[in-house]
Amino acid sequence: NNSNNFVPIETPILTKNFAGIGTREINENGKQAIRDVYEKTTGIQITPQQKQLSSFTEKTITVKKDDKSNWTLIVKPDGSVINANNNKEITDERLINKARLKAKFYNYRVVENVNGIRYAITDDNRVFTLAETSMGKEISKDSSTYTNIIVKGYAPNFYNKYKNTIKSIDEAENYIKDALKKDRENTLNKLKDCF
Repeated sequence: NNSNNFVPIETPILTKNFAGIGTREINENGKQAIRDVYEKTTGIQITPQQKQLSSFTEKTITVKKDDKSNWTLIVKPDGSVINANNNKEITDERLINKARLKAKFYNYRVVENVNGIRYAITDDNRVFTLAETSMGKEISKDSSTYTNIIVKGYAPNFYNKYKNTIKSIDEAENYIKDALKKDRENTLNKLKDCF
């Protein structure tokens, strides 16, 4: 039997202390596999938020630019952000991100209570603050804050168990690799169709 051949298995049920791995380039089959495992494990049917760029329609929103001013902005389907008062394109990255978040241009999940602040993790693994005073600020991928948010967002049980010891994505990856050794073959076979 060639070990490179994909062998389909029944959808697994996660154990209490499961470990997960991820990718930045998951396809629709991979997303469905994750939904299937979650639904079979929890018994809760989920409805995926499958917002495609082409389905986003122009939205006009009001955002707080600073302590003194609110701006009316237009978020276009291509992601550009226009000042509704003067029709000029916005170039301030934080204001652009704030407008895109508020208009729901980004598909994102919310991670709460990391350092007392709420964060958004986008489908492409960018992380933004959702706090009123700093909304739209992108968190650097090189920071420990980014690591904690990503790990908590994608593997909350893992995060809760190791939050005081994990200092980097590499360290988290090593813990996850160790946890996968027992069931590595089945896990890898299930995930092969995802990539």
